[in-house]
Amino acid sequence: MGFLVTINKQLINGEYWNETNKVTVYALDYCTIGVSPVVIPDWARKALYVADTIMLRRPINDVFIIELNDYLVDFYRITERKYEVTGYENFVLIAVTDRSKQ
Repeated sequence: MGFLVTINKQLINGEYWNETNKVTVYALDYCTIGVSPVVIPDWARKALYVADTIMLRRPINDVFIIELNDYLVDFYRITERKYEVTGYENFVLIAVTDRSKQ
């Protein structure tokens, strides 16, 4: 079973996010996961791993929820480490730190 990540709608431009139920996740480096509802060619070429995932909408709470698959959960050890979600126009970065959750 994967890991759910919450993305606040205020962090992103909702234009493309509101039109789809699918996003692409990119393992960009050892501590950064990129997420976008549109294909980002540079990320697709350079990413260590690329996968599509279903996005769950939660309009009542003004958040999007995505599920990271088991491969990404294991690779980033995201259940054991802290992470921060930052948003830009049409993509989100999930920065996974080396600090353990406490």
